[in-house]
Amino acid sequence: MATTLREMATNFQKLDRFDGGNFIQWQRKMHIFLTTLNISYVLTDARPEENENETLQDTRKRKKWENDDYVCRGCILNGMCDSLFDIYVHESTAKELWDKLEARYMNEDATNSGARKHVCKDKSLFKTLKPELEGSVLYVGNSAAVQVKGKGTVDLEFTSGKVLTVTNVHYVPYIQQVC
Repeated sequence: MATTLREMATNFQKLDRFDGGNFIQWQRKMHIFLTTLNISYVLTDARPEENENETLQDTRKRKKWENDDYVCRGCILNGMCDSLFDIYVHESTAKELWDKLEARYMNEDATNSGARKHVCKDKSLFKTLKPELEGSVLYVGNSAAVQVKGKGTVDLEFTSGKVLTVTNVHYVPYIQQVC
């Protein structure tokens, strides 16, 4: 058992921590790692239900699933950078965590063109503002992850009197200016 844990820790250190970029590659590597630990099944198989007349074998099966889910969830969380860990640590099962990550990062990975995004930290400047899902983050130039609280439109008024409406502006209240 101690040898297995030592090998697991060594193999885990070889994985790159997920920082919000290149999700598909990270997900594949993580799935392979979870499969080698024989715990990836908790991402697809439902938790065995507890019932009044369950046998000892049923109880053991359920307890094993609960333990494997705990280990799987821990591996996924520990495979993330600290800022993402803090956002997703409250997911109660490995499947909920996995599904939430897929929903958030799968499409972004497929469509990421490297385009710059507009951000604003002053909520009063927004003409329209739609709240963003919890867990939405944006990576800025210094590789820091900042939480996105919403998206909307901002009107920029020039000294000439011309007004430019910028759409898809991210509301990021806790961003610091980098000199």
